[in-house]
Amino acid sequence: MFKLKVLLDTNVIISALYVGGKPLKILELAESGDIAISLSPFILNEIQQVLTDKLGWERNKVRSVIAHLESLAEIVHPQIKLNVVKGYDADNRILEAALEAEVDFLITGDRRHLQPLKKLKQITILSPAEFLENLASFKKP
Repeated sequence: MFKLKVLLDTNVIISALYVGGKPLKILELAESGDIAISLSPFILNEIQQVLTDKLGWERNKVRSVIAHLESLAEIVHPQIKLNVVKGYDADNRILEAALEAEVDFLITGDRRHLQPLKKLKQITILSPAEFLENLASFKKP
């Protein structure tokens, strides 16, 4: 059976865990096996830093979340280096992971640098809302 492959940007996972809403719906699609998600060590490290340093989550809870994400996702180790988004290395690390994972979609809340790209090779770049609104049309028979 065909399953959509997506890479979730750090901001989508943080929003899913902290706010809920559409990002949480996407994470739930992964948990139910409706979509396959990919992440990278860079993304997992960013999640850990934001949850610990910015949101003040306890380390045990953060470790548990990271372990859950690792069990849920394909973890890719990008071999390529990009400089598509000038001056924003973190955004380039996200793009590298998406290319390495050969995903169908990069789902990001980054309206400033990543969403305006729209596409990177075969990867469509969408907001969580855009992804969910069009999910039915993305499914291949």
